[in-house]
Amino acid sequence: MRDPPVVLDGYKLTVVEPPAPKTRQDTNGADVPVTDRDGVTQFMVEPTSA
Repeated sequence: MRDPPVVLDGYKLTVVEPPAPKTRQDTNGADVPVTDRDGVTQFMVEPTSA
C-alpha cells in the first residue's frame, strides 16, 4: 500500500529543521537525489520527539 492515511487528531506537529533532499547511494557509493516517477526531487524532515 502506498501513502497510507495517517490520523493525527490531538497531536501538534512542529517542523524544527528545514526539509532536505532525500538521497540514496548509487553503485559507486555516491549520494544521488531521490526522485518520484515524474522526476520531482523528494524531500524529508527528520522527526523529533517533544
